[in-house]
Order: sequence, then C-alpha cells, then structure tokens
Amino acid sequence: MQGEVIDPGGRVTAGDLLLTELDDPFDEVDWDAVDAQREAPFDPYDLHVPSDPLDVAVAALRVVDRQMAKVLRAVADAGPADGLPARRHTGLRAQATGIDVGFLDRAVQTLAAMPLTWQAFDEGRLSWSQLRGIVLEARPLSVARREVLDGLMATLIDDTADGEPDRLVEVCGDLVARLDRDTAEADEAGAERSERLVVQLGLDGWGHITGDLAPETTATVCEALDAAADAPVD
Repeated sequence: MQGEVIDPGGRVTAGDLLLTELDDPFDEVDWDAVDAQREAPFDPYDLHVPSDPLDVAVAALRVVDRQMAKVLRAVADAGPADGLPARRHTGLRAQATGIDVGFLDRAVQTLAAMPLTWQAFDEGRLSWSQLRGIVLEARPLSVARREVLDGLMATLIDDTADGEPDRLVEVCGDLVARLDRDTAEADEAGAERSERLVVQLGLDGWGHITGDLAPETTATVCEALDAAADAPVD
C-alpha cells in the first residue's frame, strides 16, 4: 500500500487518497470455503458459527426432537437391572424427575398401539411437542381404539404438515372424543343386550326358564337340549 504513514495531523487530502493504491481486504478470502460452510448442516452447538439467535433456537429444538426419538426407543427396549425397573434407573442416572420418567413410560405404552404415529416421529414428521400432545389425547382410549386413531393420524400428519403445529393435536383431540363416544355407546348397547338366564323352580319340580342369549350361546343350549331329549329314559 502506497503512503505507508498517514499523517496524524490530518494533512492528507482527498486527492492524495484517490492517488493511493489501497489493498482489497477481500483478496485473500477463500470464497469456495465460505460457500461450503453455508451449505454444511447447521450445528447449534458450534459457538464459533455466527448465527441469528432464532436460528439457534429452532435448530436446538430440532436436535431435541431427534434425541427424544432415541430416548423413546431406548426406553421401550430397556429392561430391569439390579432388581430395579428401567424407569427407576433412567430417573436416577439422567437426573429425571418421576413425572418425566413416568410420561416416557406412558408414551411408550400408548405408541405401542400406534406404530404409524411413532414412525412419523422417528422420521422427523412430528415434533416432540406434537407427540406429547397426541399421547396425552390418546390416553383415555383402549388399545383397540388407539389402533383406529393411529390409522386416522397417519393421513392427518402429512396433510397438516404445513399448518399450525397445534392444529394436529386439536384434530387428534376431536378424533379421540369421537372414538371415546362411540366406545361408550357400544358399551351401553352391549349392556342392553347382555346375556341373562332366569330359572324359576316350582314346588312340583318343574322349572320355568327365561332369558336372553347371544346367537352362539343359543346354539349351544339348543344342542344340549336336543341331546337331552334324544337320551333314553330309564
């Protein structure tokens, strides 16, 4: 760079600067390396990479999602050790509270009947936040009803991928309410048609039988009565 010493008294004129050959500070930049760094996966734990705090928060939450997917599969596979259940070991070694470890157990039990939903979480199509909401909503359902819910959620997960994250959980809650209502109605109908058999014996030894029997039970009783009628009388 020409004019190595800049006059501290401020006597360098604009004309002098125009005639001065300045070094370009970007001449030594390896732009290929910069482009490669931009295309590399973002590591939220790399404190040397300047980034928007919002990007850091979003990326860190994504890391939580992936790690929780591993946690659930590990909890599902873990067995007791040293006479203690796996959940107890998990809590002690990970400094996790009983509430958190209990929820992990509940999530594993619920998702055991919802393999498609669990797979969607493994594949990153669901966040840990959304999965928690689904598990809480599905809690009152029977295993059979959770399997039905799983089939419905498999389609909804992709259909609502670009929408509000809360919307998927809200729709899940609506489906659970409907399935729960159908279960209650089926239980009531089943109670109304439950089998009953009343036998009234007279003083003379004769009996009067009334009742409501399911088709299978009716067939069994009829066969028994026919066999008794055909038996020889002494």
